[in-house]
Amino acid sequence: MTPVASTDAQWYAQVSGALGQVHQDLVSIQADAGTPNLTVDGAQLAQDAQAALNTEIDPAPVDNADFVAAMNDYIGAGNDYAGTNDSGTQDVSQAAQEVSAGNAAVRSFNAAQASAPAAFTPGSGFTSCGSGVYAGPHTSCPFALNVYQAATADGNTPIITAYSPTTGKSYSVALTSTNPVTYNGASNGNTALIEWAATNAAAPSAAPATTAPATAAAVPMPVPGSAPKVTVWCGSTYAAFSSPSLTVWKKTAEYGYIDAFVSIIPGLKRQAAYMESPSSPAATVVAGTQSMCLGVISAFDNPPPVDLAQYKAAMDDFAQGAYVIHSGAIANDYGPSVGTAGKYFNSAIAELNAFLAAVGP
Repeated sequence: MTPVASTDAQWYAQVSGALGQVHQDLVSIQADAGTPNLTVDGAQLAQDAQAALNTEIDPAPVDNADFVAAMNDYIGAGNDYAGTNDSGTQDVSQAAQEVSAGNAAVRSFNAAQASAPAAFTPGSGFTSCGSGVYAGPHTSCPFALNVYQAATADGNTPIITAYSPTTGKSYSVALTSTNPVTYNGASNGNTALIEWAATNAAAPSAAPATTAPATAAAVPMPVPGSAPKVTVWCGSTYAAFSSPSLTVWKKTAEYGYIDAFVSIIPGLKRQAAYMESPSSPAATVVAGTQSMCLGVISAFDNPPPVDLAQYKAAMDDFAQGAYVIHSGAIANDYGPSVGTAGKYFNSAIAELNAFLAAVGP
C-alpha cells in the first residue's frame, strides 16, 4: 500500500506515544551523564526512536524526511551511548553529536509544519476546552488551558511546566508540533496531549488556575529562558531557567527544577577526583570528559539565584579541565594534559566549596 500523507493531527496520532518516550529518554540521558545509567538510557532511546519510525504508517504532510532523519540520528545516538554500535564500545562524544543533529532536524521539521497551511482537526478522543484549545485523553481542560496560557505568553516555548488543579500537581510538556500547536508529556504511564490551531490567539474563555493552592503557591513553576544562555566546548544550555530561592534550588528536582545541588555538583566533584587518579584507565578518563562537560551544562541549566559569579567560575574550571584532557588525548599528549587539568579541577573544587559554604547546607 502506498503511504498517504495525513493531516498533521492524524500523523501525530500515529507517533505521539513513541515521541513522548523519546523526549523522556533525552531528559534521562542529560540527567544521567557520567553514570552507568547512560548505557540503559541509550538502549531505551534507540528502541523508542525506532518505534516512532515503525508506527509512522502514513508520512507527515510536510518535510517527513527531517522527521525520519531525526529519529535515525537518535537511534545512532542511543546505540553509541549503549555501546551497541559497530565498534561495540560506548562513544559519548559521537552520541552527543548525533543528538544535536537530531534536535536540529526536529527544529527544521517543526518549522516546515508551521509554514504549511492546513485545516485544524483535533486528534481522536480530544475534548474541546473552549477558545480553540483541545485536551487529549488523560488530560484535563484546566491543565490544558494553563499550558495554553503559558505557551502563548512566551511564543510557544519548547518546554512548559504547568499546574493541574485536577491532580494538585505540576507537569512538564514538550512542544512536538507547531501546526497545530501540540504539547505532550508522560506521567504515570499516561500521555498528556494539548492542541490548538497555529493561528489561534484567543484568550481562554474561563480563567484557569495558574498557580497551585496555598500549600504550594509559594513556589512558582520554572520559566524556560529565564536564566542566561551559557556555552562551553561541548554545547550550550537550552531554555535554562532560574530558581526563585535557594530553598527551591536545593530541592531534589521538586517543583520541576533540576537537582543541581543534590546530584550534579557532587557528581562533578567525584568525576574530577576519578580523572586525576593515576589508577584510572586513560580510555575511561578521556571518554568521561564529554560527560563532565555535559554535567556542567546541566549545572548551568538551573543556576543558583545567589553567588552566581563564584558558581560560574567553578563550572567554567570543570569544563576547561575536561577540555584540556579531551584535546590532549587528540594530540597524543594525554599524560601532561591530566596534570594541567588537575590544576583546573583543584581550582573548581575550591571555588565550589567556597560557594557551598556561603549558601549553607
